[in-house]
Amino acid sequence: MESAVSKVSVPNQTNTEGSCKRRRPKRKHKLTQEMEEKGPAAGKLRRRTPPNYFVSIPITNPQILDKIEDVQELVVTKEPKLLPAVVPVGGMHLTIIVAHLDTPADVERAVSALQQCKSKVDTILEGTPLNLQFQGIGQFNGQVLFAKLAEDTSDKVKSNLKAVAESVEILFRELGVNIEDSNEFKPHATFLKLSKSPKLRHKGFRKICPELYKEYENTIFGMEVFARIDLCSMRKKKQSSGYYHCESSINGIREWPMPLGLQKNQQSRWNPKYQLGQKTIWSNVWSLRSI
Repeated sequence: MESAVSKVSVPNQTNTEGSCKRRRPKRKHKLTQEMEEKGPAAGKLRRRTPPNYFVSIPITNPQILDKIEDVQELVVTKEPKLLPAVVPVGGMHLTIIVAHLDTPADVERAVSALQQCKSKVDTILEGTPLNLQFQGIGQFNGQVLFAKLAEDTSDKVKSNLKAVAESVEILFRELGVNIEDSNEFKPHATFLKLSKSPKLRHKGFRKICPELYKEYENTIFGMEVFARIDLCSMRKKKQSSGYYHCESSINGIREWPMPLGLQKNQQSRWNPKYQLGQKTIWSNVWSLRSI
């Protein structure tokens, strides 16, 4: 009687081994093949460089900046490892567009474009102050926290702010300034972002937990009166105040009185001593975060 084992067919070891050795050659990606055919220059042309300039509306109201520091302090107190993600309040702003300015001629062209925006902005505002109220905390994919424009902001203010941003974008494009990496204008004041410290991802921080800032989720930050648009460098040395190096600026309307309470405190925000932090938690680290 034949055993059950003898009836089990055994695979051909030689054929199996041979089939493993004769692997189908890996097919090159179409883009890789095209780049090899065109030579090494093709790869260089396709490589994108990050923007090095931006056009923005600075936020200087001490009430807003103090409240943002309160939120930053709360988050870092609960999770100290997020300190490298803190954005210094000295450089707080609303980004309108970003630009690639590789040569002095590119910078001059951008400066010219910004100066030409002045008449457009004046026409849009018609002598009316543009008051921007900030309330509540927003987030982008759990990786960026920012102060939001208040949801009850009037349609007139929203439309004027959007028109100002669009006029800047249009003029820069008309004069041939490279702003191709600019996103749709969404007014927000970023105060914490994980991308400031790539090492945070290696430590397991892929999102900022809402529990860290829930106490301030709907807080009123304050009102910023539009007064200036700046062309700033991302790479040049910052000013002693912590604000970015400005290549050029245009002023908004300054005929109306400053909001109550700002006259007294306006200078303290730009005092270097203030930048070192009046709050205990920042006393040893704020000078590092503002450079």
